[in-house]
Order: sequence, then C-alpha cells, then structure tokens
Amino acid sequence: MSNFIIRLASGLLFVTTIFFCTTLSNATLISLFAILYILCIYEFIKISSKKNLFLNILVLTLSFSILVFSENFGFNNKNQILIIFSAIWIFDSIAYLVGSKFGKNKMFIKISPKKSWEGFFSGFFAFLMYMYLVYLFAPDFLFEISSKIEMLKFSLIPITATAGDFYISHLKRKANLKDSGKLIPGHGGILDRMDSILFTFPILNLVI
Repeated sequence: MSNFIIRLASGLLFVTTIFFCTTLSNATLISLFAILYILCIYEFIKISSKKNLFLNILVLTLSFSILVFSENFGFNNKNQILIIFSAIWIFDSIAYLVGSKFGKNKMFIKISPKKSWEGFFSGFFAFLMYMYLVYLFAPDFLFEISSKIEMLKFSLIPITATAGDFYISHLKRKANLKDSGKLIPGHGGILDRMDSILFTFPILNLVI
C-alpha cells in the first residue's frame, strides 16, 4: 500500500474520530482534545529544547483553549471545528499528492524538503472548492458570510496550517527527528497531524 493511501486513510480516520467525539457530547469533545493535548505536550518535550519548551506549550495551550472554549468554536459552534479539520485534511491530502508527484519548486527546502509550491497551490485550490461547496449546500455549517471579505478570512487556513507544519518541521530538524511520534500511520505523531491547528485557531479567532 502506497504511503499516500495510508496517509489518506489515517487522516480520514482521524477526522472521523473528531467528528464523532465532537458531535456526540460536550464531554466527549473535552475528553478527545484533552487526550490530544497531553499527547502533544509529550511530543513537544521530545522535540523542543529547554529554552523554547515553555513557549511551545503556551502556544499549544492557547490553540486548544480557543478550539474548545472560544465563542467562535467549541461548545458554541461545533460545526466550525468539523469544517476546519475536514478542510485542513483536504488541503493537506491534495498538497501531498500533487507535491509528491509534480512538485519541483520547493518552498523552504532547508526546513521541509518535500513541500512544494505546486502542492501548496493545488491544496489551496481544493480547499477553496470544498469551502465553496459547503457554502452552497450547507451554509449553516459556516460562520455568517456576507461578503467576499468574509470569505477571504477562510483563505487564511491553508496559510496558517502550512505555517504550523513548517514550525514543527523546524523543531524536528533541530532535534534530528523525522517524526514527532509514531501513533498515526503515514503522518507520524499527534503533533504531525495537529501542527496545522497551532496557529489556525488563534488567528482565525482574531479575524472572525
């Protein structure tokens, strides 16, 4: 089985788990993200230096707190959590597929040599198409969008997701590690899957 199929399947299972736990009850929502938070801290300890460990845990805590307790997400707007995670999964999957097949122009080769501009823009296009379909057929799942300016806010997601990816890749490279862990086949550790939200939820919470 190719690495892409493994990556796609494990990513889909991850999103499905988030969907189930988020929609079932507030208790399962808190339980899931509490477990993910603890696992992320464990992996941060492995890849962070003593000097930046506190800052990394602070960023992680801020992101998870906004995700679960903010008025824009969490208990008040569970649908937004589902849409954002599924949109990031689509962006990441298409970016990986196109980048691994056709990527020639690398973004930041010293940090993450496999990331390419071809993959990024392909994933960005797939992300926009997905968000547009949600807007057309399930508008209640999105924040109120009254103008093109409102829609532009969501275009930040692939950018913040990629920034989180590069940040974790930078830490892993400094720690001489390929992955932050081994829990998710095709991805690595929990941080390798959750890196996309480190900056996404705080920044999205500011602009909405």
